[in-house]
Amino acid sequence: MHYRRELLDFFGDAVDIEIHTICEGLGNGLSGDAVLTLSPISNNRLTPHLKEEIEIIHGSKVLTKAAYQRLMDLPKGTRAFLITTNKTASFDMATYLYQIGVNHIDFVPFYPGCASDPNLDIAITPGQTRFIPEHVRQVVDLGWRRISLDTFMSLMVVLRLKSEALIERLYHLSRDIMSHDFLTTPLDNVSRLKDMLSMMIDEIEDGILFLSNAGRPIFENNAFHSMLNLDPGLRQSPDLLNYLPEELTRQMAGPEAFDHKIIHIAATGQAFTLSKRSFYYYNNHSGFLIVLKDVQNIEKLEQKIRLDSVQKKYTAKYTFSDILGDSQAMSECIRHARRMAATDYPVLITGETGTGKELFAHSIHNASSRCEKPFIAINCASLSRDLLESELFGYEEGSFTGAKKGGKKGLFEFAHTGTIFLDEIGDMPFDLQAQLLRVLQEKEIRRVGSTSTIPVDVRIIAATNRDLKQMMEENLFRMDLYYRIGMFSLHLPPLRERPGDIPLLAAAILSQVPGSHPMSQELLKALSAQTWRGNIRELKNCVEYMAYMTDGPLSSRDLPSGYVPGPEPGPAREVPPIFQELPLRSRKLCFSILNALRERPMGRTRLMEVLGNSFTEYEVRTMLEYLTSEGCLLPRRGRGGTALSPEGNRIVLEYLIPRLSPRS
Repeated sequence: MHYRRELLDFFGDAVDIEIHTICEGLGNGLSGDAVLTLSPISNNRLTPHLKEEIEIIHGSKVLTKAAYQRLMDLPKGTRAFLITTNKTASFDMATYLYQIGVNHIDFVPFYPGCASDPNLDIAITPGQTRFIPEHVRQVVDLGWRRISLDTFMSLMVVLRLKSEALIERLYHLSRDIMSHDFLTTPLDNVSRLKDMLSMMIDEIEDGILFLSNAGRPIFENNAFHSMLNLDPGLRQSPDLLNYLPEELTRQMAGPEAFDHKIIHIAATGQAFTLSKRSFYYYNNHSGFLIVLKDVQNIEKLEQKIRLDSVQKKYTAKYTFSDILGDSQAMSECIRHARRMAATDYPVLITGETGTGKELFAHSIHNASSRCEKPFIAINCASLSRDLLESELFGYEEGSFTGAKKGGKKGLFEFAHTGTIFLDEIGDMPFDLQAQLLRVLQEKEIRRVGSTSTIPVDVRIIAATNRDLKQMMEENLFRMDLYYRIGMFSLHLPPLRERPGDIPLLAAAILSQVPGSHPMSQELLKALSAQTWRGNIRELKNCVEYMAYMTDGPLSSRDLPSGYVPGPEPGPAREVPPIFQELPLRSRKLCFSILNALRERPMGRTRLMEVLGNSFTEYEVRTMLEYLTSEGCLLPRRGRGGTALSPEGNRIVLEYLIPRLSPRS
C-alpha cells in the first residue's frame, strides 16, 4: 500500500493499480498494461500467473539523500543492527548499502525470529522500527526506501505516459532521492534497456517501423505517424498496414532489403526515401527495420550544411595586431584604417604589389561592426569577364551552357550583411563596373539570366596597385564608380619608404623558420638599402632563402645573387644639406637623376630608360618632385623635358663630378 500511494502521487489518476503479493499468492489470469515488481523475482516465476504477454518491469528502491547522509555521519567502525522484515530483505538491504558506498559500518542483520546480540545498542532500519530490540539505545531510522528514478522512467515509456509534467516530477524527485545508475542490472532485466531504447527511438525525426517476419507491426515511432498523417489511435495497432499508402506497402512487401528508394505518395504529393533492413536478435532473423525520410527535409539539411561550410570558409583571418611596422608612415596608415573601420562606407586601398593591401582589408572587417559576418575576397584579375560576373552575381538555371541545375548564388549573396573584398579592382572589365556601381547605389544585384533583383547588404573594400585616376583619363575606369569606392582612400607606402620597419619584418619572418638565425647589423643595413620592388613578399622570399640555405647566423654574404649592395654613390667629400635627411636609397636616386640630366634635358619616360630597372616609376616621380621643390630642376612643358637649374648645376659640379673623376 505504501508503494501504491507513491505511484499514485507520481502518475495521478492516469493509472489504475492492482496489488498482488507473493505471501498472499499471486493468483492466475492477471492482465494489465505492465507488471511492476519491487522484489527480486524472475520472469519465469511471474509469467505463469499472467493472462497474456505483458511487459515486466523489475523496479528498484533507493534511499533518500537525507537518509544516506545520516549513515555517512556515523563514525567509521560503527557496529549496528540492520533491521528488516526477513532474512532475504536483510541481506538485500546490506548489499544495497555497500553498493552505494556505505562501507564504514559493520552491519549485523536482524529480523523477526533472529537471535539478538545484547552487546549492540545501535540499530539501523528502513522504517521497520517495530522490530527493534528493547535494549537498543540509538536508532537510525532511514525511512521507507523510495521507488527509483529509472523505475519511474521505465513505467512512463511502457505506459506511454511521457509528458512535460511527469518529466518535471522526475526532476524534483532527483533532488531528494539517490541515483540508481550504479546498480548492476540482472541478466533477466533486459526490459529496462528496451524501455530506454524505445524512448530514444521515439525522439528520432526519421520514421521508424519494426515489422516481424510475418509482416506484423511490432513498433513504430511518433515520426512515422506524423510523416504519414496517421490517426494516433493506430499506435501499435495490428491493422496499421491497412492504413498506409499503397505506394509504401507495395515497396515494403517481399523479403528483399534495400536502401534509399525514392517513393512518391500521389494523394499528398509527398516524396520520401525508403530503406528496408533485416533485423537480427541473437543471430536469428527477427524481422525488418523500415526507415522513412522526408526528401524535403533532406534537401533543407543539405542546403544548411553547404551554407555553414561556406560561412566557415569566408572569414577574415587577420587583425591590426598582425600588421608589423613602427614607422610613422605605417602607424598613420593603421590609425586611418581603424577610423575607417568604424564606418560602414566603402574603402579603397592603394599601393604597390606586396604592401599588405589584403592584410588591411581583413583587419578593417574584423574591426568593424560586421566582424561576425562573412568576409569574402576575390581577385578581379584572376578570372575572365564572364566567370567574374557569374562568381560575383550568381546565375539562374539554364542561363548558359553548363549552368548548374537550380542556378548558383553569387558571392554578393553569400557576403550578405558582411564584407566583400575586391582585390585588383583596376582590372575589372568596364561593363562590370556599372553593375558594381548598381550594388553600391541600389543595394541589390541581378543574377545572370534573371530579370528579378535580390537585395543585398554588403560593405565593399577594394584594392588596386594601378593608378585609377590615370585610368579614368584613359576611359578605362568609371569616374562615378571611383568616387563611390574612393570616399575613404588608404595608400600603403612601399617598403623602401619605411626602411626602419625592415629589421622588425625580417625578424618576424625568421621566427616562422626552423632553427636559430640571428642577423648581423651589416645584413640589416644591406636589407634596408635594397629596392624591394616586390615589397614584403620579396623580402619574405629573400629572408627565407637565406635561412634555409644557411646554418646559424646570417650576414650580408648570405644574400641571394643580385641583392649584394654596391658602393654608396654620392660625393667624395660630403652630402649636400638638402639630401642629408633622405634615406640612402632616395639619396642614390637623386644623384642618378642629376647625373643623367647633366648630359641633356629629358622627359620622365626617357629618364626611366636611362636609369634602367634600378628604380620604380613611383620612386622617380617622387624624387623629381622633391628635386624641383628644392630648386635643383627646371620643369619644362611639352617635349623640352626636365633640365638642371643653376642650383642643380652647382651640386653636380661641387659634389657629383669629383666623385666621378678618375682620381676618385
